[in-house]
Amino acid sequence: MEMQTFDMRRFAHSRKRKVALVLNIAPLYRKAIFTLLDNDPDIDYSFYAGEESRDVDALIDMRSLLGFKRYLHNIFRGDKLIWQRGWWRILFGRYDAYILTGNPGIRSNWLLMSAARLTGRKVYLWSHGIYGNETPGKLRRNKLYMRMADGLLLYGQHGKSMLLKNGFKESKMSVIYNSLDLERHKRLRDRFIGAGFMRNIFGNDYPTIAFIGRLTPQKRLNLLIEAVGILSIAGTFLNIIFVGDGPSTDELSALCRKAGIEERVFFYGECYDEEMIAAVLQNSIMTVSPGNVGLTAIQSLSYGVPVITHGNFREQMPEYEAVREGSTGGFFRQGDSLSLSDKIETWVGIMSDAKKREQVRKNCFRTVESRYNAANQCALIKRRLLADLFPSKG
Repeated sequence: MEMQTFDMRRFAHSRKRKVALVLNIAPLYRKAIFTLLDNDPDIDYSFYAGEESRDVDALIDMRSLLGFKRYLHNIFRGDKLIWQRGWWRILFGRYDAYILTGNPGIRSNWLLMSAARLTGRKVYLWSHGIYGNETPGKLRRNKLYMRMADGLLLYGQHGKSMLLKNGFKESKMSVIYNSLDLERHKRLRDRFIGAGFMRNIFGNDYPTIAFIGRLTPQKRLNLLIEAVGILSIAGTFLNIIFVGDGPSTDELSALCRKAGIEERVFFYGECYDEEMIAAVLQNSIMTVSPGNVGLTAIQSLSYGVPVITHGNFREQMPEYEAVREGSTGGFFRQGDSLSLSDKIETWVGIMSDAKKREQVRKNCFRTVESRYNAANQCALIKRRLLADLFPSKG
């Protein structure tokens, strides 16, 4: 019976319109969106992905997807992906369209895009768009790459607004946001809240600030340590828990000792256990990401925890748009630990009020459930494809 069901799925899958999704890699955080795309009733997605990464450890086993076709061999120059060996085979699939990564540094994508366009098939780029801080040369290259595409699937409104300023037509762009596994986050909400969780780690009941991500210089985590040190001098005592590993770990430990807060800082290390991450976040009063915030913002808001990050949006990742001042978090002056300490102090006050804290939780949940989830992302991609390719179904 199981074999018969599987064969029927294969048959139904083969009858759909066909779109090839060509990925540089398949990071684990995208499992939810890929699963939804794989089971779409109207579009047959074929998945191709690079087999290795230089900076992402947790990858999906793409063979679990019904539409998986093959892995591509990634070729790097240093840490930069420049080529995907085997790209040309994708051209022989009877695809109506291709969705490629927005990274213009992958030279094989230029060839794949050009060949697809020559054969009358549409190409879409899943892209950040333009940040606004690119050098003139990089900006020219990125614009040329994106102009070759029929459509742009963008992570956020900032990228769209920057493209509009650079002469791109609004009709070419669709903002699809980004997502994690919201349905799993919902199942884990409130399961791990308890006063004893952080007390077991720190031996005190001070409020805890969380950071989740790689510990690298780009994250500017020294600012968080300095800010908590400043608040300690003023009589506001806080804990910090770092969930992640990276080259800055030893340096950050030394900074904690220098600031006199080492007993209130805990380095948990690398963690991909969502239950543990849920426990950390739900027992923290805020997440602080002094550098770029990225998907940490979505993960934190999914558990009802506000986010603080810097306010120079040209230097931010698209997910900063989920942070709304005074509602789901706030922004401090980039690079300024005193400004960060002021913002943290403000939010300590907000989160110490039970009524306000509950309202913040609702704001966070509403933000993620309205935009930053896999179901919404899948629907927005589908809407664009059907409108362009199959207007009778749009």
